[in-house]
Amino acid sequence: MRRFVRVETDRGVRVGRWVGDDVELLDHDDPLAALRGVGEIVDRQPLSALRLLAPIRAPEIWCAGVTYERSRDARVEEAQTEARDVYALVYDADRPELFMKDAHMLRTVGPGGPIRVRSDSSWMVPEPELALVLGEGGEPVAVTIGNDVSSRDIEGTNPLYLPQAKIFAGACALGPALAVPDDWDAPFPIRLRILDSDGSELFAGETSTERMKRSPRELAGWLVRDNPVPPGSVLLTGTGLVPPDDYTLRPGHTVEIEIEGIGVLSNTVASDRYGARMTEIVDAPARRRPELRRRCVGTRGLRSDVYQDQSDAPVPDGRRVLLVDRGGRRRRRRCGGRRVSRVGPALPMSRATCSRALPRSTAAAAFR
Repeated sequence: MRRFVRVETDRGVRVGRWVGDDVELLDHDDPLAALRGVGEIVDRQPLSALRLLAPIRAPEIWCAGVTYERSRDARVEEAQTEARDVYALVYDADRPELFMKDAHMLRTVGPGGPIRVRSDSSWMVPEPELALVLGEGGEPVAVTIGNDVSSRDIEGTNPLYLPQAKIFAGACALGPALAVPDDWDAPFPIRLRILDSDGSELFAGETSTERMKRSPRELAGWLVRDNPVPPGSVLLTGTGLVPPDDYTLRPGHTVEIEIEGIGVLSNTVASDRYGARMTEIVDAPARRRPELRRRCVGTRGLRSDVYQDQSDAPVPDGRRVLLVDRGGRRRRRRCGGRRVSRVGPALPMSRATCSRALPRSTAAAAFR
């Protein structure tokens, strides 16, 4: 099975072929092109010496629900209304449950990035899933591991709260690699471990994609039916592993998901709540400045997207980041004595804040 990763290098982010304990670095950062065999090897480095990023910057991330009998049973049990029958109905129906989880990686982290829990939820769980990477026309071209972090109590209160139970900052993780199966019909064993902050095991379980009600390719076909899903998008295919009802994710817990042939995706629940730490993304041609220190900035009246400041918060290609820089040399502006630079795009962002508002002429304001 061929595997590809995205890593940080001194020349910027690169795609590489994962071969044994090493990574053969290619001359570009285009995972879909790498899957097609495009790119020259420019270096070879040990995997242990590289920092892994999300294996693809997915323009859209979708999820399929109730694809395993275990998932159906768990959602029926958590439901607090008479609407619990909807889960049994969708499990037996021809049409699957599909919903969007994220777009432009706003709420998604890579290997080692912090996942999060909702501040208004008391029952949070990870959902380990096989994830399909879709190419042109929605055809699966690779697989990876996905963690669909979810709030069971919010969804259980009312099925119409599903978007709030599924979509929030740090609600998804992808990685560590893209893998091209030798046999797309072969099942994938999936293992889940949850560790406490002291390393003790809180939960462990195992399942297999052979227990799915629908095949991954069938789910992909439903997703792209009358739906223009862009190439590089990811479809999580549902979970068959559910921790016991008395368990909830808490800050400091580490979630490890292993799928044979792909690797292990490990993420720790952030200790801080999502709040004012934001980074502003401004439409503009991108320039790579890996040496810049990222700072937290919000928006005021500027047409832009806003991204959470986290250790692996990817930024859409072709955009700039408004940064507070310790030593930037381009288009500097002052913010409380610190320098502001309009260059980017962002690599993983450091945790820091700007303590004073920017001038209104910059159409932005700093957040504490």
